[in-house]
Amino acid sequence: MPVLINPFGFLSLPVWNAADKDPNVTLSSGDRVWSISGGNTGGVRSTTSVSGVSRYVELVLTGFGADRPRWRFGIANSSFTITNAPGSDTNSWVLDAAGDKWTNNSATSISGNLTTNDIVMLAFSGSKLWFGVNGSWLNSGDPAAGTNEAFSGLSGSMFLIAGVDTADGTYSGELAASLTYSPPTGFTAGWA
Repeated sequence: MPVLINPFGFLSLPVWNAADKDPNVTLSSGDRVWSISGGNTGGVRSTTSVSGVSRYVELVLTGFGADRPRWRFGIANSSFTITNAPGSDTNSWVLDAAGDKWTNNSATSISGNLTTNDIVMLAFSGSKLWFGVNGSWLNSGDPAAGTNEAFSGLSGSMFLIAGVDTADGTYSGELAASLTYSPPTGFTAGWA
């Protein structure tokens, strides 16, 4: 995995794993951009996982079809079945483009609609997960203080996950090659 330079120093920023994706997911731009279309369901995991550390990444929402809740981004463990929709079981925890958090095929609203070119922020402490959009943490979340997380009680090695629940158009997202926002205090940029 390349080490990239941005205003926050030397980073090990993640890429998607071409060997760990649904066959209908297409990767491009050095495996930073994922896309899926044509009525397909599934996702892609990052090349690396993290465990017991605090990490921060950003993803640009580059496209979604007619139904925002189908676009999803978050984390999953290695037991998540990559041909399923992220958030459809107890092994994945995601945010959709309608501002709902998903796990075990159950959704709870924590924001309004996201739109194309929004920057989705993700902070993971090893046991808690926060989402933010365009510089603001959702649901009054504060990763630096450890409060108002989207999910808690998580454990084990976690991968980044992105994908859709039955694409009705073309859905896509791009892992940031350089960050727009500073990581929360106590969090390291990257996913390694």
